[in-house]
Amino acid sequence: MTTLHTIELLPAPLVTHRRIERLRALWISVGAIGLCLSGTALGVIHGVVLSGGVPGVAELARTEAELERLRNESASIRADAERIAVGGRLGIRMSQRPDWGLVLAMLESLRGEGVVLVAVSCATEDGADGLPGGRARIIVEGLAESQGAAQRYLLDVERCGMFSSARLGRTVRADAPSRVLTAFTVDLQIDPETLDAG
Repeated sequence: MTTLHTIELLPAPLVTHRRIERLRALWISVGAIGLCLSGTALGVIHGVVLSGGVPGVAELARTEAELERLRNESASIRADAERIAVGGRLGIRMSQRPDWGLVLAMLESLRGEGVVLVAVSCATEDGADGLPGGRARIIVEGLAESQGAAQRYLLDVERCGMFSSARLGRTVRADAPSRVLTAFTVDLQIDPETLDAG
């Protein structure tokens, strides 16, 4: 098999000089492209820094914060509206008997962290005219993580404005398998005359 050999007819220094010139031109082109890309990147970074961050991120953070604020405000307004609606339905007049479903829902909604309601008993008295619509008495029994949690529950029940009186009954220590709890009772009164006057 025959192989072809290339024979360089130009002098060696001239061939070396041409190779060096081609490499120099290639490196100059690569350097110019790199310099353009670096300048563009620096311009983008400078623009981002001057504008206060990546475009849209600041607006997104403000929008998320506003959304969270509105969610919290909405939950608070919903809770207030429920309390007003329940209190209003009971406070206008207890023409027959209280709506026990609303009373129980209110007692449950006021229960905070660390409080569990165990039993609720309700009783009504006839009014002065012998018709239903007199005073109502509610006894709430529950368990709390501490005496303070039971007292916070009582304060929340008093603040709701649904009951003409609320007082903490007995509190005793209750041993649970993994911790000590406080068993408590809350004695509540609904007096239509007091609520109508308020």
